Amino acid sequence: ITPNCGSCQAQLDNPAKYGLTVPREAPNLSGQKQAKRASNCRATGFHMRVLVLFNLKAGIDPAKYEAWAAQVDLPTVRSLPSIEDFRVHALTGLLMGDGKPPFQYAEILDVGNPEQLGKDISTPEMQAISTAFREFADNPIFITTREIAA
Repeated sequence: ITPNCGSCQAQLDNPAKYGLTVPREAPNLSGQKQAKRASNCRATGFHMRVLVLFNLKAGIDPAKYEAWAAQVDLPTVRSLPSIEDFRVHALTGLLMGDGKPPFQYAEILDVGNPEQLGKDISTPEMQAISTAFREFADNPIFITTREIAA
């Protein structure tokens, strides 16, 4: 469970239902992250999550991609003013059923300011990141989302 993660909030609110023991005093976002999120929300009143699903191109060593993601992609994208959070996940299996997931990786970007994102990704640094990503990823699918709140 990741504290302050919308996807985990139900588990934090009712851990016994999920067979979990979670302290109610879950750590908060860092001051810098809180300020960034508040600034983005005030500026746009909008939050968007982007999911990127992809497989590696044939012949690409997963260890090479994962090292690049950890050392270059994650820190660079996380530093963008428009991004509240960015995570990359290796997809390891199916929760129900047999077989493998249809994709090897999922990137999850929490965008606090979509207008700023357009500016951020047009910089030379991000164009280089995008070019490198396309060398690894085979036809990635970029999905925008809207959270349904209860």
